[in-house]
Amino acid sequence: MVLDPTPPYRVPDFCPDCREKFLAVVGWIAPALESTLSPASPEPITTPEDTLRRAGISSERQAVYQRRMSSLLTGRGGGPTTPGSRPKSN
Repeated sequence: MVLDPTPPYRVPDFCPDCREKFLAVVGWIAPALESTLSPASPEPITTPEDTLRRAGISSERQAVYQRRMSSLLTGRGGGPTTPGSRPKSN
């Protein structure tokens, strides 16, 4: 059984005290329902690369960092390397 979402009563159907309470509840719940039911615009996606770029870290520096982290995680890396130098062997 599906209930009709439209209530079968009107504001004049309520006594003066109840009418005031009814209008207060409707005034409180209507904006909440409207914001819940209205389609929201999608939030922009911020990638870590975007964050680093805004912080002034170049794509080249990001790539070097990614390579170092990848090497460390796979157990191949030692400390930082400079161009032309060899990683330390154990």
